[in-house]
Amino acid sequence: MENSKLGKVDINPKYADSSKVFVEYTIDVSNKGEIAGYAKRIVDYLPDGLEFDTELNPTWYRSADGYVYTDELADTAINPGETKTISLVL
Repeated sequence: MENSKLGKVDINPKYADSSKVFVEYTIDVSNKGEIAGYAKRIVDYLPDGLEFDTELNPTWYRSADGYVYTDELADTAINPGETKTISLVL
């Protein structure tokens, strides 16, 4: 593969209804400022057709508004020019 971060898996149509595909999203939080900062809460929406599972995402929670939230970086200083990455599996 040209890009090792991307892949394609063919699913036999006979098994498509009983198959489950997991998609991992990564979210980069970068500090473009001049002083250290914190990402107290990160919010994301669920794309149509994807489901949220707390067992796959122990640091995330779903709110009544339908969005998913994490406080994973709340106590992590992000220094100027630094990037932190978190993931969400759907």
